[in-house]
Amino acid sequence: MKNIKTPLVCVAFAASFMTYTQAQNTFRDWEGGVSDDWVDNLNWQDDIIPSGAEATARIYNSDISTPSTPNNTVLKAGASANLKNVWIGNSNDPLESGNLTVESTATLTTTENFVMENNSKLTSSGAISVGNTNGIIVRDTSNVTLKNGSTLNRLALGDNSTATLESGSSVTEIANLG
Repeated sequence: MKNIKTPLVCVAFAASFMTYTQAQNTFRDWEGGVSDDWVDNLNWQDDIIPSGAEATARIYNSDISTPSTPNNTVLKAGASANLKNVWIGNSNDPLESGNLTVESTATLTTTENFVMENNSKLTSSGAISVGNTNGIIVRDTSNVTLKNGSTLNRLALGDNSTATLESGSSVTEIANLG
């Protein structure tokens, strides 16, 4: 009987450990080597599109980034992305900025953070919803442009950042980080 229990305990522990490691936050960097399409897995680190309650998309991909990324990031019309965090630009490296476009009828939802840094750019005609009370945090001379049809729940600006809200766009609340 003891010989039977020992393997079962090991199997139960291994299954428990695998479940724990899968629940940890997963980070995926935009590489943009194939196209600009968010939903093409070949554009993401390890060929995995960031998705789900524990996923974080890191977008460092502009012409001034070192090394530069061949294609900027676009969430195409009709596509949707649901994840924990979106980070555009890298606060640890001033040469890593990012660009994201959310096209009309596309939806981007985070359950926690959406942070833009280092002269990064967001252009949206789609819907963006950020799950925490900060909304999109925009700092370090980053720029947000919300075009006609764009919706956003909250925008927090700081550190010489700018936002352009075109006619027909909607933001529930705008805050100053200062």
